[in-house]
Amino acid sequence: MNVAFHMAVGLVLLLVQTTLLPRLAVAPAGYDLLVAYTVYLGLRRRASEGLPVILVFGVAVDTLSGGPLGLFLTVYVWLYWIARWVIRFIHPRNRLLSLLAVAFGVAFEHLIYMATTAMLSTGALLPAPTLRAALTQILLALVTGGLLLGLLAYMQRAYEGWLSAFLVREAG
Repeated sequence: MNVAFHMAVGLVLLLVQTTLLPRLAVAPAGYDLLVAYTVYLGLRRRASEGLPVILVFGVAVDTLSGGPLGLFLTVYVWLYWIARWVIRFIHPRNRLLSLLAVAFGVAFEHLIYMATTAMLSTGALLPAPTLRAALTQILLALVTGGLLLGLLAYMQRAYEGWLSAFLVREAG
């Protein structure tokens, strides 16, 4: 049941990212919302709930992006396991962690993207707009990442409350 909820949330985030965000004025600065969701799943959900969602949406974004196949799947899986590793040392609900985790995820995604682009291209240098866009997205993630993680946690609690009330009503 939880995996279905996470699939639905991931689908909504993917649809918002591909249809609504490009129409907004901040679209070039918008970062990958599924990076934030991957970080949330890594910090706050069990592997049995998070990993299937990460794998499905990694393949979906790879298919939609037109970039090198496996790029986003690789980024999402690594981010997920890095988040799982970090919570061994830091409490997952730590506010500083929430603020920095999404920005780290966005920076990590850009690092992998730039490294892949550099390996596959014949040019030696990355274009300046790529670096400018990366820095803008990292700053935006610093500002909004904690809010997005908080919203995802709120949605999870609301879903669990609704589900427990529904199951109690059905059982009683």
